[in-house]
Amino acid sequence: MPDMAKYYFFNRLEIAVCLFIYGYSLLSQESNSQTEKDITQPEPKIEKSTEITTPKNTKLSTGNEALNPKAKEQEIKVDQSKLGTKLPIDFGVFVDGYYNMNMNRPTATSQNYTTQAIQNNTFAINLAHIEGKLDTEKFRARLALQTGTSVNANYSNETTNQKYSNQNSVRNIQEAYVGIKLGKRTWLDAGIYMGNIGFEAWVSAYNWVYTRAIVLDNVPYYSTGVRLSHEISDKLSVQLHIINGWQNITDNNKDKSLGMQAAYKITEKMKFTYNNFIGNETTAPTKTDAIGTVYMYSKETIKNYASPYTPYTRNTRYYQNFIYQYDVTDKFGVAASFDIGYQIRGTSDVYNPAIPSDVNKTYPYYSKHSGAYRHWYDGTLWVMYKIFNEWRIAGRIERYVDREGANVPVVKQSTIYQKEPGKKPNGFQVSAISLNLDYIPNEYAMLRFELKYRRSMDPIFDYADSSELSRHEKMFISAMTFKY
Repeated sequence: MPDMAKYYFFNRLEIAVCLFIYGYSLLSQESNSQTEKDITQPEPKIEKSTEITTPKNTKLSTGNEALNPKAKEQEIKVDQSKLGTKLPIDFGVFVDGYYNMNMNRPTATSQNYTTQAIQNNTFAINLAHIEGKLDTEKFRARLALQTGTSVNANYSNETTNQKYSNQNSVRNIQEAYVGIKLGKRTWLDAGIYMGNIGFEAWVSAYNWVYTRAIVLDNVPYYSTGVRLSHEISDKLSVQLHIINGWQNITDNNKDKSLGMQAAYKITEKMKFTYNNFIGNETTAPTKTDAIGTVYMYSKETIKNYASPYTPYTRNTRYYQNFIYQYDVTDKFGVAASFDIGYQIRGTSDVYNPAIPSDVNKTYPYYSKHSGAYRHWYDGTLWVMYKIFNEWRIAGRIERYVDREGANVPVVKQSTIYQKEPGKKPNGFQVSAISLNLDYIPNEYAMLRFELKYRRSMDPIFDYADSSELSRHEKMFISAMTFKY
């Protein structure tokens, strides 16, 4: 009897196991059938946008909107195919390596009056960054971290003695901002974002010529503050900026600066853009107390601040930038810009024997705010032509005049002015011409060659191991970029 019970027990166990396997097989087949059905079912068609959305799908073409480098750098379009996802984030990478053969053969490792391809006769990384972009219908953001020789040059003035300032970390932040859509055609962005002034972008792959023009090297690459953008119509758009200052992340005074942009599309191939900047560019004096807290002053009079006694005065800067762009054909384009800047001269020493002794005992003068202005201006012309599907040539001529060093001070003064006391320097007055050849095999990679010549009214450029300076500087730059 026990053997018979054992037999029935195992027999029923085997039947149960078989039924379980058979049921699992049916469920698996049904699941596979449903999966195959989902796979074979045609996907809904999504109408593709022809507008540039992100660096991933930005092609180096000569289409109408693609020709404007600054527009490529700043514009964020919403990819309609991503609106249904929770986080439509695009990740990208950019690497720009170069070799600058400076024919002046300077002994210095880097050259002056530029931020691009700044290292002499060495292989280097001009700019490398990784980015994350978030695009939705009512929200957008971008975070980009960077390194390179152009980064070191652009952020060299980001220094301060303010306690708890983030000056040590901002060098590696290219952009870090968020934006909210306030209306049908209105956006509000806040954070660190690319500067709006000028035709050329920081990312070299967007520009017709590899290096930046003199005028673009001396306007803000980036801004920190808030940006209000509004499209008045399909042809006219405007921006209003409230920012820390002229390329400042760590502010150097308590005053905020204003900027504006108005872009008008005359025709589908012709565009005019106006940019401006108004702000105080004087570094405010500071005072540190016994426990190390730094206080920044903004008053006109500060007693016992320094010797000789110098009150804090605001040197307001006014800058205007005009850009005209004409895409003649799909292969040929021209652009021109004119810039002019004014800045209050500052202070002048005025004798005043009535200055109290507790302010200054040895310097019977006071600094009176001057109403005079220093000014500078620039004119630049770009030409681009696509000779073959994968080959492009471009040229740029420019003239920059800053006689008093209001925006571009002369780094080294020639000894000729010591030998001839009656001869006066002419400041920074430089003309330049650049010729560029690009090989673009696809939308990701570029091989670039640039021949660049700069000529100054005064000797200001390093030359070989000579103690004297040169009026001429010649460079041949080769570069390779990758963008995804």
